[in-house]
Amino acid sequence: MRAYIQRSQLIHDDINAVTDQRYVEALQDAVAVDQFLESGEKTEEQIAEETPLLGVPFTCKEVLGIKGLAQTAGLVKAKGHLAEEDGDAPAMYRKGGAIPVTVTNVPEICMWWETTNHLYGITKNPYDNRRTVGGSTGFLYIYHFN
Repeated sequence: MRAYIQRSQLIHDDINAVTDQRYVEALQDAVAVDQFLESGEKTEEQIAEETPLLGVPFTCKEVLGIKGLAQTAGLVKAKGHLAEEDGDAPAMYRKGGAIPVTVTNVPEICMWWETTNHLYGITKNPYDNRRTVGGSTGFLYIYHFN
């Protein structure tokens, strides 16, 4: 988890992808997973069946919603709005044991060809800042940038 968080922090200034984060909580969640695994409470087979994503860090588009994190769809009018609950996809990831770490930038209401808006600005392509990172999936580059 620490490596995932460090990577996110390291490249954020260069590409501007993260709009909100839960780094402290994600680390706490990871510690809880480690303690659970050490307890031997469930077998490896039970864990694989019930929580196949146990401990896997994830990020998602801000528009999908992670409880307590920004959910603005890139709209200035929605600045300060926090998700009251997890959206459907993030909730399924959590149910599978995954740990949300960040939410990431999107075009305004996920409608444009480029990940930019007046609230957070443009998300840059880490391979070539002169090129677009793409539309609403602009966040995909954040953890693949070398």
